[in-house]
Amino acid sequence: MKIHTYRFISHEDFEAFIVQKELNLASNIFVMCYSGIDDQVINQEILNCIKTLLPQACIMGSTTDGEIFETEVMVHSFVLSLTTFESTTLAIELFSAEHDSFQAGQMIAKEGVKLGAKVAIIVADGIVTNGDFLMDGVNSIAPSLVVAGGLAGDNGRYEESFIFCDTQIKSKAIVVGYLISNTLEVYHTKSFNWAPMGPKFKVTRADKNCIYTVDNISVLELYRKYLGSALAQKLPQGGIEFPFVFYKEGHLIGRAPIRLNGDGSVVFAGNISEGEIIQFGFGDIDAILADAREIIADLAEFGPEKVMVFSCMTRKNFLGEDANNEFEGLSSIAPTTGFFTYGEFFHDSDHKCNFLLNETMT
Repeated sequence: MKIHTYRFISHEDFEAFIVQKELNLASNIFVMCYSGIDDQVINQEILNCIKTLLPQACIMGSTTDGEIFETEVMVHSFVLSLTTFESTTLAIELFSAEHDSFQAGQMIAKEGVKLGAKVAIIVADGIVTNGDFLMDGVNSIAPSLVVAGGLAGDNGRYEESFIFCDTQIKSKAIVVGYLISNTLEVYHTKSFNWAPMGPKFKVTRADKNCIYTVDNISVLELYRKYLGSALAQKLPQGGIEFPFVFYKEGHLIGRAPIRLNGDGSVVFAGNISEGEIIQFGFGDIDAILADAREIIADLAEFGPEKVMVFSCMTRKNFLGEDANNEFEGLSSIAPTTGFFTYGEFFHDSDHKCNFLLNETMT
């Protein structure tokens, strides 16, 4: 396996890069694309350029809420990770996200089983996809399938995200990269580090990811009562530091607020069921960065050839200038790329299942 990272500058520069790295001679190339460029005409031109210069490549990716390029947090850039495999077979498939996310997850899992895939890298439309139901669908068919990836972004507007499959650009879609191999070794981990604080509450009315009442009062009133009017008035942005947290299969899960409705209900970046016991979470930057250092040390011991990072956009916003400090040590271990998502997918090998996470680096 050989890995190269590249930030797209121009057709001519990319062509020179390909020749320098002898990528034109490789027969099995996997290209992951992360774009913060809002203009889909420009994204289309770049995808066409990649395919023209590397016609043998399997290409997938999406729009983002920020790109990770080695040690840098980038915005409005186009970042590529180019991997040549010797003993791993690739398959890229496009699925619709317009209808039932659970059924889409089942279709993704069935294709993975059919192919004998070890890993499924899933990038799904971040506006219409219900990531929880998508993972539930995968788990219902192939709970042992290792899923990585996340929900595509659109630079924080929550209007329309786009998925890349080969040279196609689609909204309301899901792209999956299947890695098929008997020798590929995969290491997956996560960092959350929002600590539960204060009293416990019961979700008393909810519909998927829209929470209407908690302890029979609106979510807006709950934030106002316990965290003050000043913070409540800044929802959803003001709630990034104080998401709802709860336990699922032994994991502390965060749910970030993304929209305040006129009736005081709040839409979160993942489902919270009626009857769920929740608390406010408190983000500690020092704890987050300390945990990142531990992860980097464990990863160095594993010795990967490539690092893929899928980290929540709310985490980037919360960390601010410290965002790049969380993963800057990764590139000293192996070439590192990724993007800031609207939700991250994570596989738990112990419980043999996949989750949708928020405010987490995976």
